[in-house]
Amino acid sequence: MKKNTKTEKIYIYSGLGFDVEIRNAPLIEVFDEWVLNIDMNKLQKEVFKQLAWQHSPLTGNEVAFIRKYLEMTKTGFGKLFGVAHSAVSKWEEKDDEFIKISISTD
Repeated sequence: MKKNTKTEKIYIYSGLGFDVEIRNAPLIEVFDEWVLNIDMNKLQKEVFKQLAWQHSPLTGNEVAFIRKYLEMTKTGFGKLFGVAHSAVSKWEEKDDEFIKISISTD
């Protein structure tokens, strides 16, 4: 059985906890729903790299994604930056809001 496919010029993917714009996104129809037809590990790796180099502050959801991508606990992640796990929790609670990180931590 042949599967239906198409390419979406601009596709907004929200599965990482925040919106990611994907250009020329390959889609496949699964159970009457159009879904991304890409390697999700590659997508996560690329998003991780883009977040590391972006010039704007991170949001709480982006910090949560980075921590989970690195497979770290809040305590371990906080130790990397010299902050307590409670600071990491406060960052992540900001959801889509930009977080305030000291210049030395940033």
